[in-house]
Amino acid sequence: MPEKRERTGDGRWKKGSSGNPGGRPKKPEILKTAGPQALHMLVAMMNDEKTQDKLRADIGKWLCEMEYGKPKQAVDMDAEVSGGEVSVRFEGELAEWAK
Repeated sequence: MPEKRERTGDGRWKKGSSGNPGGRPKKPEILKTAGPQALHMLVAMMNDEKTQDKLRADIGKWLCEMEYGKPKQAVDMDAEVSGGEVSVRFEGELAEWAK
């Protein structure tokens, strides 16, 4: 029997319906061993004084973002909207948008 994909009037999923009827995809088996090994390798590289300073800093930044999340970024803008809701989506690197 096919899964129902129905929504209520306010956009929520109706009881018994789902936007992802197959569920979350399973992680590949290799991640069970490779993931922890990669983490230990990155920490060792970060702590090795022979590793380039920029790479050490990048690894540290990435590890912090994985643990604590990326910091919020403020956007300052002026806009006039008429005729309803407007959705804006920014894609790409923040450095490129800052130019």
